[in-house]
Amino acid sequence: MTGWHVSEETIARYGRGEVGLSVGASVEAHVVACARCRELLAPAVERDRLARLWEATEDEAVEIVNGLLRETRALPQLVRHDGFDYHIHATSPHAPLADRMAVDAAMAFTDVIRAKALDRLRICEADRCIDVIVDLSKNRSRRFCDVTCGNRMNVAAYRRRRAGT
Repeated sequence: MTGWHVSEETIARYGRGEVGLSVGASVEAHVVACARCRELLAPAVERDRLARLWEATEDEAVEIVNGLLRETRALPQLVRHDGFDYHIHATSPHAPLADRMAVDAAMAFTDVIRAKALDRLRICEADRCIDVIVDLSKNRSRRFCDVTCGNRMNVAAYRRRRAGT
């Protein structure tokens, strides 16, 4: 590591799963707090394929999820460690970051698909916002990713109404 940032080489090695657990833990702690270093990891993550899940039919989502699990050679197992009770790990802690993230996402989507809840996945309806939503509201009516987008759209609608009178 150099200065306040993890070196680009170390981040690249971390993304490929080529660092030990202690270095990996240090990189993870730093990346959580540092947007610049997070962006260096972005190419390692299959954003496009995961993004397609928000608009996929059930059969398309199953195909994407199965592909991710197959390509990463995921092997779900129950484990207990560090004071946590049994939970599922589907990759080795030494696996490349992209594989771990893809498998974690795929495992989460298996539950969404099995629960027939793909309709809860949406893209924010605010202008110029492409954030995604997992709508957990009781009546499945969430339209915006956060209060800021909702307020911005409500103010714009108010101004349009006022301009029309």
